[in-house]
Amino acid sequence: VLADARARFPTSFDVAFALGRRMGTDRARALDAGPFEAACALRPEVPSAWLNLGFALAARRDYTGAVAALRRAVDLVPADANVWSS
Repeated sequence: VLADARARFPTSFDVAFALGRRMGTDRARALDAGPFEAACALRPEVPSAWLNLGFALAARRDYTGAVAALRRAVDLVPADANVWSS
């Protein structure tokens, strides 16, 4: 259902983010960082999107990309330790 919604609403941050979160719970699809990449492109000011992108990239062993995404999350909220638990 979310994949269909992503196709119908490609500019929706909420749909992209929800799809990424859902895919992250499915081990077979957890390596797909695409929904979080889309979410970050749509709303680059949202630290949890960057955080989740970092985790997705690390899962597929793209450590350079993961570090960059995680740094972006920290840059957005340097004093907010809660970013790591979102």
